[in-house]
Amino acid sequence: MRLDKRSAFSRPLGNDHDQGGQQEQTKPRLVNVDANAAPWPTMDEAAYYGIAGDIVRAIRPHTEADLVAILVQTLASAGNAIGRGPYTEFSAALAVMRREGNIVSRIIRDAWDRGDLATLTKNSPAKATGAHLSIVGHITADELLRDLDRTSMANGYANRFLFVCVRRSNVLPFGGAIEAETICDLGNRLGEGIEAARHIGRVQMTSEAREAWKKAYPALSAGEPGLLGAIVGRAEAQVIRLGLIYAILDQRAEIELRHLEAAFAIWEYCEASARHIFGDALGDPISDEIMQMMRQAGDEGLTRTQIRDLFGRNRNADRIQFALSTIARAGKARMVPKSTGGKPAEVWIATKRGV
Repeated sequence: MRLDKRSAFSRPLGNDHDQGGQQEQTKPRLVNVDANAAPWPTMDEAAYYGIAGDIVRAIRPHTEADLVAILVQTLASAGNAIGRGPYTEFSAALAVMRREGNIVSRIIRDAWDRGDLATLTKNSPAKATGAHLSIVGHITADELLRDLDRTSMANGYANRFLFVCVRRSNVLPFGGAIEAETICDLGNRLGEGIEAARHIGRVQMTSEAREAWKKAYPALSAGEPGLLGAIVGRAEAQVIRLGLIYAILDQRAEIELRHLEAAFAIWEYCEASARHIFGDALGDPISDEIMQMMRQAGDEGLTRTQIRDLFGRNRNADRIQFALSTIARAGKARMVPKSTGGKPAEVWIATKRGV
């Protein structure tokens, strides 16, 4: 059984109405429409801490944007403005991914790992030392699933991003009208935090935060199987970086428990978002296609012959066996022998979520 990472911080989850600003009449556009689809994620109130939370609360009545989107983009923007000065003692432990592939993928992975970037062009090489890169992208779930290739999902490119499900939070036919005084006040506070952060170097944890981190770390770093596991495979690094941003915006030289609580609340939301978008895909195209077929078959399941026939007999027995073994190892389906009067047939039945 998977450890509940929230137990280390003992924070109750809020609901969409209270924390995310979602109105009941506003329905999400779901990509995963089958019964196994993960639900829309909810954000813990702990994430709305400090100046970032105050900015979200001030903007809330005046925007149709998802409050989670405002929060995450505020943190990303602030982190970029602060730069590479502050770091934590965990940065040296980050693994460096060196797989060759698309140059954009390699550059982004290098930017995450060390910040020294270079092109491989022989005639006009370019180099950036100590670069600090932030990326905020907006895309529909359909487009993401179509355009993010499986190599990028699995090679360490995708898990350097935080995937955040967002949707319209309000209906404002005539827009909003946040007061100029409020904008100035929040801008000044944010500016003070950013300026103070530029003079901070190594950031460590308070003893209370270290104890909480020690309890949460095993589950954070354990990983999950399949494609989803690859996409959320940098949980510990993501939480530390988020906690660092919260701390330095608070003008603190140490990550405190409240900063970890806020960071962990965001990670829980991002992990749930990834589960909602990518479901329980295994990363192997044939295995995922067979899983979809099994779910459509329901409790009746599919025999090995039916699975082969569904591919028009264009997949050999070894390839189908590999796919079924992948599915079985991940616990996504079970094989039940079926009496036929001769050699028993293999019937493969998809495992229901939570079973």
